[in-house]
Amino acid sequence: MYGAGEYPWGIAFYLLGTALLAAPLWWATARLPRPGVRRALRLFVLAILLTPVPAHPGQPWLAPAWVVALFEAFHPTAPEGPARALAALVVAAVAALGLAALPWLARRIRRLRGDGRHG
Repeated sequence: MYGAGEYPWGIAFYLLGTALLAAPLWWATARLPRPGVRRALRLFVLAILLTPVPAHPGQPWLAPAWVVALFEAFHPTAPEGPARALAALVVAAVAALGLAALPWLARRIRRLRGDGRHG
């Protein structure tokens, strides 16, 4: 069980691990033909990996939502089970995909206004 001293180290190492996973993610998606799809996939994966939720209901410790959802699916510790983590994951995924769509939307608006720039 984490104590107050180990918790910041756990967060630091998880962020380091996520950063180390980002490099292969960028390399694996570099050859995707559409920049919008590439951007959406990268943001989606990072949002899933970096979304935190309370590890246990009523406690201040946070954990990655995908880990909490996985553990709650097999051994629920609350009546809602994995739903609390899955809800956070869905919100993060929708936000990431919406953020990825912003450059496309900006180009579309410029094109409709007739700014003369195409892209």
